[in-house]
Amino acid sequence: MYYFHNKIGKVIYVGKAINIKQRIYSHFTQNKKHSFLNEVHDISYEITGSELIALLKESDEIKRLYPLYNQAQKRARSGYCLFEYIDRKGIHRINMGRQSKGIEPLIGFDSYDAAYIIKSIVALIAIIKASSIIVTVLIGRLNTAPKQAH
Repeated sequence: MYYFHNKIGKVIYVGKAINIKQRIYSHFTQNKKHSFLNEVHDISYEITGSELIALLKESDEIKRLYPLYNQAQKRARSGYCLFEYIDRKGIHRINMGRQSKGIEPLIGFDSYDAAYIIKSIVALIAIIKASSIIVTVLIGRLNTAPKQAH
Protein backbone atom coordinates (compact mmCIF):
# COMPACT_ATOMS: atom_id res chain seq x y z
CA MET A 1 0.00 0.00 0.00
CA TYR A 2 1.23 3.47 -0.74
CA TYR A 3 -0.08 6.94 -0.03
CA PHE A 4 0.56 10.22 -1.86
CA HIS A 5 0.35 13.24 0.46
CA ASN A 6 -0.05 16.90 -0.46
CA LYS A 7 1.98 19.76 1.05
CA ILE A 8 -0.14 19.86 4.22
CA GLY A 9 0.16 16.10 4.72
CA LYS A 10 -3.34 15.12 3.61
CA VAL A 11 -3.61 11.84 1.68
CA ILE A 12 -4.63 12.63 -1.90
CA TYR A 13 -4.17 9.16 -3.43
CA VAL A 14 -4.06 5.58 -2.12
CA GLY A 15 -2.72 2.69 -4.17
CA LYS A 16 -1.50 -0.88 -3.86
CA ALA A 17 1.14 -2.83 -5.69
CA ILE A 18 3.29 -5.91 -5.35
CA ASN A 19 6.35 -3.83 -6.25
CA ILE A 20 5.64 -0.44 -4.65
CA LYS A 21 8.82 1.26 -5.90
CA GLN A 22 8.13 0.23 -9.50
CA ARG A 23 4.46 1.27 -9.31
CA ILE A 24 5.21 4.71 -7.84
CA TYR A 25 7.90 5.24 -10.48
CA SER A 26 5.36 4.39 -13.18
CA HIS A 27 2.99 7.09 -11.89
CA PHE A 28 5.64 9.72 -12.58
CA THR A 29 6.91 8.34 -15.89
CA GLN A 30 3.97 6.70 -17.67
CA ASN A 31 0.94 8.62 -16.45
CA LYS A 32 1.65 12.15 -17.63
CA LYS A 33 -2.10 12.79 -17.81
CA HIS A 34 -2.41 12.78 -14.00
CA SER A 35 -2.05 16.43 -13.02
CA PHE A 36 -2.33 15.51 -9.34
CA LEU A 37 1.29 14.32 -9.41
CA ASN A 38 2.34 17.98 -9.21
CA GLU A 39 0.59 18.13 -5.83
CA VAL A 40 2.50 15.19 -4.34
CA HIS A 41 4.91 16.37 -1.65
CA ASP A 42 5.41 13.15 0.28
CA ILE A 43 4.94 9.42 -0.20
CA SER A 44 4.44 6.86 2.55
CA TYR A 45 3.85 3.13 2.36
CA GLU A 46 2.71 0.18 4.41
CA ILE A 47 3.52 -3.48 3.84
CA THR A 48 0.39 -5.63 4.16
CA GLY A 49 1.69 -9.18 3.71
CA SER A 50 -0.68 -10.40 0.99
CA GLU A 51 -2.60 -9.20 -2.05
CA LEU A 52 -5.96 -9.96 -0.41
CA ILE A 53 -5.13 -7.86 2.64
CA ALA A 54 -3.85 -5.07 0.38
CA LEU A 55 -7.07 -5.16 -1.66
CA LEU A 56 -9.26 -4.99 1.43
CA LYS A 57 -7.13 -2.34 3.11
CA GLU A 58 -6.96 -0.16 -0.01
CA SER A 59 -10.74 -0.23 -0.33
CA ASP A 60 -11.18 0.55 3.36
CA GLU A 61 -8.60 3.37 3.32
CA ILE A 62 -10.22 5.02 0.30
CA LYS A 63 -13.57 5.01 2.09
CA ARG A 64 -12.01 6.23 5.35
CA LEU A 65 -9.68 8.91 3.98
CA TYR A 66 -11.70 9.81 0.87
CA PRO A 67 -8.61 10.89 -1.12
CA LEU A 68 -9.20 13.53 -3.76
CA TYR A 69 -7.80 11.48 -6.65
CA ASN A 70 -9.18 7.98 -6.06
CA GLN A 71 -12.28 8.52 -8.21
CA ALA A 72 -12.98 4.92 -9.24
CA GLN A 73 -13.43 3.47 -5.77
CA LYS A 74 -15.25 6.37 -4.15
CA ARG A 75 -18.46 5.02 -5.66
CA ALA A 76 -18.10 1.99 -3.39
CA ARG A 77 -20.15 3.78 -0.72
CA SER A 78 -23.23 2.36 -2.43
CA GLY A 79 -21.59 -0.98 -3.24
CA TYR A 80 -21.82 -4.27 -1.42
CA CYS A 81 -21.08 -4.99 2.20
CA LEU A 82 -21.02 -7.67 4.86
CA PHE A 83 -23.30 -6.99 7.80
CA GLU A 84 -24.24 -8.75 11.00
CA TYR A 85 -27.74 -9.42 12.22
CA ILE A 86 -29.50 -11.55 14.82
CA ASP A 87 -32.05 -14.02 13.46
CA ARG A 88 -35.39 -14.98 15.07
CA LYS A 89 -33.69 -17.65 17.18
CA GLY A 90 -31.21 -15.13 18.58
CA ILE A 91 -28.28 -16.45 16.54
CA HIS A 92 -25.75 -13.95 15.20
CA ARG A 93 -25.47 -14.19 11.43
CA ILE A 94 -23.35 -12.54 8.76
CA ASN A 95 -24.83 -11.78 5.38
CA MET A 96 -23.96 -9.68 2.37
CA GLY A 97 -25.98 -7.26 0.34
CA ARG A 98 -26.15 -3.80 -1.15
CA GLN A 99 -25.02 -1.12 1.22
CA SER A 100 -27.94 1.08 2.19
CA LYS A 101 -29.19 3.44 4.91
CA GLY A 102 -30.28 1.14 7.76
CA ILE A 103 -27.42 -1.33 7.34
CA GLU A 104 -24.30 -0.83 9.43
CA PRO A 105 -21.63 -2.58 7.33
CA LEU A 106 -18.86 -4.62 8.91
CA ILE A 107 -16.86 -3.97 5.73
CA GLY A 108 -17.70 -2.60 2.30
CA PHE A 109 -16.69 -3.81 -1.17
CA ASP A 110 -16.67 -2.42 -4.68
CA SER A 111 -18.05 -5.56 -6.25
CA TYR A 112 -20.41 -8.43 -5.57
CA ASP A 113 -17.60 -10.92 -6.25
CA ALA A 114 -15.31 -9.45 -3.58
CA ALA A 115 -18.12 -9.48 -1.00
CA TYR A 116 -19.09 -13.05 -1.93
CA ILE A 117 -15.49 -14.30 -1.59
CA ILE A 118 -15.08 -12.78 1.88
CA LYS A 119 -18.52 -14.05 2.98
CA SER A 120 -17.50 -17.55 1.81
CA ILE A 121 -14.24 -17.33 3.76
CA VAL A 122 -16.10 -16.22 6.90
CA ALA A 123 -18.56 -19.12 6.48
CA LEU A 124 -15.68 -21.57 6.02
CA ILE A 125 -13.99 -20.29 9.19
CA ALA A 126 -17.28 -20.74 11.08
CA ILE A 127 -17.59 -24.33 9.80
CA ILE A 128 -13.99 -25.12 10.78
CA LYS A 129 -14.52 -23.57 14.22
CA ALA A 130 -17.77 -25.53 14.75
CA SER A 131 -16.09 -28.74 13.54
CA SER A 132 -13.21 -28.29 15.97
CA ILE A 133 -15.69 -27.81 18.84
CA ILE A 134 -17.54 -31.00 17.84
CA VAL A 135 -14.28 -32.95 17.63
CA THR A 136 -13.20 -31.62 21.03
CA VAL A 137 -16.54 -32.70 22.58
CA LEU A 138 -16.33 -36.16 20.98
CA ILE A 139 -12.76 -36.67 22.17
CA GLY A 140 -13.84 -35.60 25.65
CA ARG A 141 -16.66 -38.16 25.57
CA LEU A 142 -14.32 -40.90 24.37
CA ASN A 143 -11.89 -40.15 27.17
CA THR A 144 -14.62 -40.30 29.83
CA ALA A 145 -16.52 -43.30 28.43
CA PRO A 146 -16.46 -46.42 30.61
CA LYS A 147 -14.00 -49.00 29.42
CA GLN A 148 -15.50 -52.30 28.30
CA ALA A 149 -14.04 -55.64 29.38
CA HIS A 150 -12.97 -58.01 26.58
